[in-house]
Amino acid sequence: MMYVIAIVMFMGPEYKVASNQMLYNELYLCEEGRRILTQNLLDTAPKGISSAVFSKCVGLTIEDEGVSAKDL
Repeated sequence: MMYVIAIVMFMGPEYKVASNQMLYNELYLCEEGRRILTQNLLDTAPKGISSAVFSKCVGLTIEDEGVSAKDL
């Protein structure tokens, strides 16, 4: 199984969904990356505006190897 960090950032009334564009082959590696990334985002959050960061390591499975994305 592969893992990816999913991030939702709220800045006032706006939000953004993001990822660090990396795949992890172990959950513990993903969790360590998530912890560091989330802390960096919180440390650099805009001042004077309500903001929050939610993140999670999400497991990716490939049920149909060899099938194109348009056929899934």
